[in-house]
Amino acid sequence: MIHINECSMAYNVPTKKFSLDKFYKSYTYIGTIKKGKYLGPTGSNALSSDKTLAMKKSLSEAVERKALMAGGVIDAEGYCPTYDLIQNKISSLSHEFTSYRITTPHIIDSTGTSAHINSQLALQKALEELLEKNSLFLFWYGREGWKLRLEDYEYHPLFNQIIKEGYDLLVFLNVSFPPLYTVIVVIYTGNLIISTGISASLDFNLALDAAIREAYLLKWEKHGLDLRIQTRSNRDDLEYLNHLMNFDYFDKEKKSTEYYISKKSYLEDLLECIPKWVSNLHTFVLKNTTFPNLTCIKVFSTDLYNHLPQKKYLDLNQTINKMTLNINEEQLIKICNCIIK
Repeated sequence: MIHINECSMAYNVPTKKFSLDKFYKSYTYIGTIKKGKYLGPTGSNALSSDKTLAMKKSLSEAVERKALMAGGVIDAEGYCPTYDLIQNKISSLSHEFTSYRITTPHIIDSTGTSAHINSQLALQKALEELLEKNSLFLFWYGREGWKLRLEDYEYHPLFNQIIKEGYDLLVFLNVSFPPLYTVIVVIYTGNLIISTGISASLDFNLALDAAIREAYLLKWEKHGLDLRIQTRSNRDDLEYLNHLMNFDYFDKEKKSTEYYISKKSYLEDLLECIPKWVSNLHTFVLKNTTFPNLTCIKVFSTDLYNHLPQKKYLDLNQTINKMTLNINEEQLIKICNCIIK
């Protein structure tokens, strides 16, 4: 069923009346913004065990993506006011660094962006996501992380659902920004990768749950649009799978995935994950006239990657590379492209 509200925003909660599947998928379309010759994203999906929450999640993500196309609020001097979480002071950025950006320096996608009725929660999620994508860079190109043994997580209902549907799973853990857990999930069959999911949290179980939900949601989306095999060949996927299969298994006796216990506030604990070499962490509000009840927050740093770490977009002069892997072009060309999204 498609619902259209008085503002002409469309959304739906597709599910079968007699389905035993306890997870509901939602799609929201609210239009987009055209900037020059570029069009922003037009909608988003979400998954939840609650129908209303699924709809709210997809709406907030759609608003967030549209707001990022508009960028930050410009002041009288033509700059966007920010608050630097590292320097603990008011700062500013050129507007070009507050919106989607496909040129260097500092390519920008929706990484580090979040929308929520609670601005504190939006900020926390945005910061988690920025660290998540930089963890992914270190995981994929530096092999920082481990495979998890699936038998330890069979209690999760979506694990069993995916296996019942005839697919296989790979699950990985990265802790490059301790004590932050970044969990990566890959759904595949044979030599074909169907979908992936990634999430970061100070609570391992929350990260695991969000990553597998995202992978399952993207599996549903690709099946619905029949896009499973249009973008990559099986040969490409075999290269990616071989890259992933070579990770060592996580040793629970040497390392722990204990429950998160707050020492201060969650945001303060998150900030303790930031390495000392990160010199700035700008946070700012994005323009949002579509659904003003939601606060759209963006977190940006000149020292980190502000985008998915795909090879063609990687600036190897970025501080995170220089201070960690320090890989060069010759080394990078030998590593397959990161396909986790």
